[in-house]
Amino acid sequence: MKIKTVTFSQSIETVYGYGLKRWIKAASEIELDDSDSPENAYTLAKQLVKEQIEKELSEHDKCRGTQIRDIVENGGIPLIDQINSCKELKVLESYKLIVRNDEVLNNAYRTKLIELSNQ
Repeated sequence: MKIKTVTFSQSIETVYGYGLKRWIKAASEIELDDSDSPENAYTLAKQLVKEQIEKELSEHDKCRGTQIRDIVENGGIPLIDQINSCKELKVLESYKLIVRNDEVLNNAYRTKLIELSNQ
């Protein structure tokens, strides 16, 4: 048997902090000469794929926790005012994930939730 090419591929699923998933995929194919060792080619292909995935992961992680983002307004209206002006539970529930790590916004959310639930 004569091996002509060695192929290695790998896929890694990554998850953003807010639940969105993304797949990082890399592959390497090495063509062998008569004097090349398939084991060495496989090791090289695996190393190349690993380096590429690590590079992609580091690019993906650069944005994590490095930027301070204010909870911004929609059309110039502060977020707390947007929450307080909600008239429907369905609309209010869209703020649930946004407010979970902010005590003031979370309190406003819960107060408005109770108010709308009692209507």
